[in-house]
Amino acid sequence: MTAIKKVHMNRRALLGGVGAALSAGLAGCFGGVFGAPETESFENSYDVGDETVLAVGNRNGDVTVEHTDDDQLTVSGEKRASSQSALDTITVDVVTGEQFTVEAVFESGSNFSSRSVDLTVDVPEGVTVDSAATSNGEVTVEDVTGDVAATSSNGDVAVTDVDGYVACETTNGDVRVRGTTGVTAARTSNGSVDVELLAMRDDVTCRSTNGSVTVRVGPDVVAAFRLETSRGDVEVRDLPHTVTTTRENRIEGQLRGGTSPLLRLVTTNGDVTLRPADE
Repeated sequence: MTAIKKVHMNRRALLGGVGAALSAGLAGCFGGVFGAPETESFENSYDVGDETVLAVGNRNGDVTVEHTDDDQLTVSGEKRASSQSALDTITVDVVTGEQFTVEAVFESGSNFSSRSVDLTVDVPEGVTVDSAATSNGEVTVEDVTGDVAATSSNGDVAVTDVDGYVACETTNGDVRVRGTTGVTAARTSNGSVDVELLAMRDDVTCRSTNGSVTVRVGPDVVAAFRLETSRGDVEVRDLPHTVTTTRENRIEGQLRGGTSPLLRLVTTNGDVTLRPADE
């Protein structure tokens, strides 16, 4: 069994210099209310094996998971806070081993809204990515392997060139997927959903409440479909299909003669479009 070791990256061990400018979402909070923020950059590398499975979590700040040509996995980023004492309450905990986790931790004793950390994890060949999540910030996953769950509450989610099936979800932000093996779900409440769907292994729902939903299907996708909105247009564009049910703001039918699985595109306020992936 692979040994598991927990690495606690404290402030002094991680200090690498002052990072880039604040993100737009937090700049007003730090600059307008708390004055010039305190910042610290960090970077650490780890040996990993072909059985390594990665999960990355954050509460306040962006998460980026991307491929590297290096042999080691690298965790880097920048911590920001309204004061040095608040900065000292932020840690990035790493648990090594086959189940490799990276977690931003915000200790009690300081105003949470005045603290954030942006995490970047560079992933070498052979590592499987399981999840990338934050509560307040953007999630970006690019050029990795794994059935990835990419989630945020307040921020965009973008997944590109993943060898695996992906599920993407946010509450306030856009969802964008390109170049993955397949998609299992894509959801937001306030924002657009724009998904390239090249394969389905079960029913797939792409949903928004306030925003458009666009699914760009590949040439090998054969499925039943249901497109629906409350206020907006529904359209199947330039695809071989038959319509079995049509009513105002709703279309049901078969894509390339398929009766299953079901591809469902739903929104309340916005347009719904099913179109070819190469458009």
